Amino acid sequence: PAAFPTTDFDIIYGNTSTKGTLTWYNRSVGLSGQGKSEDSSGCRDTTATSYSASGGELGSIHTGVVCGASENYNAAIPADVAGGASTVRICLDDGATPPAMLKCQDSRRP
Repeated sequence: PAAFPTTDFDIIYGNTSTKGTLTWYNRSVGLSGQGKSEDSSGCRDTTATSYSASGGELGSIHTGVVCGASENYNAAIPADVAGGASTVRICLDDGATPPAMLKCQDSRRP
């Protein structure tokens, strides 16, 4: 069987970051990587949202708040439509409820 396509991402905001890989499946997108926060920078979370080709939101996940540490994450972003997601927006946020998005990156399905 053919391998599923992947896309790398790397978002840096001050002394904090989220970086990793998206794996594009037929009805979900795999999200694996690492979130990092320095003590002096505050807490951070990674939010990932999938979108259809027409721009409709399909699903969203949060990886978990990281405070003064580095933590790995591995999750599936829902995209339950034929062909799956066409775009995923990954944001580094402040970990609050509701979160303030600090820096985002859009990744298109290869």
